[in-house]
Amino acid sequence: MDLISKIDGISEQVEYIKRYITTRIESLPDNPNIERVKDAPNCFVMSISQVIKHDNMSAQFHDFKHQYKNIIKYLEVQPLEKIIERLTTMIQDGYFIPVGCTSQGRVTLHPKVREDLSQLFKFNWEVKMRETLSKGVTFKEIFYLKVYLDKKLIGKIKELPNNRGYQYFPTGSKTGGEIFERLRDCKRSL
Repeated sequence: MDLISKIDGISEQVEYIKRYITTRIESLPDNPNIERVKDAPNCFVMSISQVIKHDNMSAQFHDFKHQYKNIIKYLEVQPLEKIIERLTTMIQDGYFIPVGCTSQGRVTLHPKVREDLSQLFKFNWEVKMRETLSKGVTFKEIFYLKVYLDKKLIGKIKELPNNRGYQYFPTGSKTGGEIFERLRDCKRSL
């Protein structure tokens, strides 16, 4: 296999990992303390007590979906090897400064967004690397969620390659069950 093919393979893997991170962030829940306006999804109503509780009157601070979009835009321009570091710093500091902005343009994260991000990347999903020399690619990512029953591992939900969906594999089985488009649908089937 020539060098260009290997580089293309690695580039595909990098894009896959970035898509994986983006998909996970997009799947995080919206702010439970707001009620979105039906015909205007970017508009919402909320109790003034929430504004007072967090001492922040910015609509973007309380709009989790807006914060997730900003986080994704910020991470998309980061080199792959810096994404986890940037995410960790963002979660710890509670803010980030988008590319091309000064400190005045910083995005302050809602505490619940920070908590959700930290739970999402707290190794609930395990990333395993292994050599796949047959395809000329030096590594392949396999993402899976371990499934336990009474503290005993009973299987894994795996994300299928090429965004084909999610599938449950019982422990010791090489064949999985039904393929679901979304992770939560796969979880509900158990």
